[in-house]
Amino acid sequence: MSVKHRTSYPVMREQLDKEHTAKPQEGSKKKSPGKPGRPPGSKNRHRRDVALSPYLRCVQETIKRFLPVSGEHIKVRYFVFDGAFGHHEALQMVRPRGLQVIAKRRHEAALSVPYDGPYAGRGKRKKYGKKLEYHHIPAESWHVSFVEKDIETKIYQMHVWPKKCAALLHIVVIVKTNLQTQAIAHVVLFRSDLALPYDQLID
Repeated sequence: MSVKHRTSYPVMREQLDKEHTAKPQEGSKKKSPGKPGRPPGSKNRHRRDVALSPYLRCVQETIKRFLPVSGEHIKVRYFVFDGAFGHHEALQMVRPRGLQVIAKRRHEAALSVPYDGPYAGRGKRKKYGKKLEYHHIPAESWHVSFVEKDIETKIYQMHVWPKKCAALLHIVVIVKTNLQTQAIAHVVLFRSDLALPYDQLID
C-alpha cells in the first residue's frame, strides 16, 4: 500500500485449502481430569511461544515468500492487518521476520493501563493497572477532537498491556459521538511500533 499515492498493489495471491480456514468444532477440547488449575511440575511458558493455527501458518509462509520478492528496492517495515488479525498470535506470527504490526483490535478487547502506583516492597513489581474503560478513557490520553456533520470525533492514544500479550502495545482509540442522538461508537487501532505517530497509524 502506498500512503503517498493512496493506492494498494496486489503482489501475491493464493487459494487456501479447507484445512486452513476450518474452525475448530465445538466440544472438541478435552477436559483434563483431576483438580482444577495448573498440573504439578508444569513450567512457565513464554507468552511469545504461541501455537499458530493452520491459517496463520499459511499467512506466515506467504510472508516468508513475499519478502525476497520485494527485494532491496522496497523496505518493508509494517504489515497492516484487519480486525481478524488483531490478536496476540498474529503479532507473534510476523515478529520472527523483524516486522511491525498495524491492526484493528476487537472493540471489546480487554486492555489494561500500565500500573503507576507504589511498589509493594516485595516480589515482582505490579505491571497491570486498571482495565481500560472505553467510555471513560483517561483525559490525559486525549490528543485531538473535531466535528463534521454533527459527528464529534475524539482521538486518544496510550500504552496498554493486553491480557495475553508479553509486549506493551500502543493503541489509538477513535470515539465518535452523534451530537443529535448521543449514540457513541469507537474503533481501537494498535501498533507494535511504539514510536509511530497516531496520525500515521490512522492513515
